[in-house]
Amino acid sequence: MNSAYVGFVGVLSAIFLSKFNSNTIFLFIASNVVGIINVFVLIFKFPEMVYGDVMNKQMDNNRELLMSIVKTQTKKLHFLEHSIHQANVLLDINHRVLYFDKLGEVYFQKIYYRQLELGDDYTYYLDH
Repeated sequence: MNSAYVGFVGVLSAIFLSKFNSNTIFLFIASNVVGIINVFVLIFKFPEMVYGDVMNKQMDNNRELLMSIVKTQTKKLHFLEHSIHQANVLLDINHRVLYFDKLGEVYFQKIYYRQLELGDDYTYYLDH
């Protein structure tokens, strides 16, 4: 169906363009190009016009998922903060110290003979 539609539009365009001089054809093509550019600008500026409710639902689902992750991580951090029988040292993906509790600090100092500080690169302590 799409190829038949494109062919039909092509035939109509050829008939239309054959009846005018080159300046008119240039103006016709230029106005269509500007129209196409406007459509693409609107699509990228306002994607909800194209995707509609599907996009809004996806954004809501992503927001809900993010909030559930934040709540879960908050509960885990709260547990770490209040645990008294475990030594905890929390690192990020770059091995930087984000959090440590008192017991973690005590054990760290006993093992590495150094003071643990927030923001330090943990691998530095292992290498020295």
